[in-house]
Amino acid sequence: MQRQCANKVKALQWILSHSYSAKLLAVRRVTENKGAKTPGVDGKIWNTPAQKMKGALTLIRKGYKALPLRRVLIPKKNGKKRPLGIPTIKDRAMQALYLLTLEPIAETTAI
Repeated sequence: MQRQCANKVKALQWILSHSYSAKLLAVRRVTENKGAKTPGVDGKIWNTPAQKMKGALTLIRKGYKALPLRRVLIPKKNGKKRPLGIPTIKDRAMQALYLLTLEPIAETTAI
């Protein structure tokens, strides 16, 4: 019985991760938050509706490979600095898309 449920969950995850609406929601999450104006190593940000739409259409798994992080040093309370990795906007959108698919399972299986 559990195997059948697992297969249904996997199929629903696939549908969600490939849906147009989920891609638009993922792009919206990363372009309308505080860090939306911070570019990654590619120097690109999606601030116009046309750029957001084009970005949502590029969120495909086949051939996807994340770009390196942009490293920035931010100050700590003791005066030293610590590194912070900033992913590109496309990588952030991909992470948000997969978060949409993994979050329901994490909530149901959490103890």
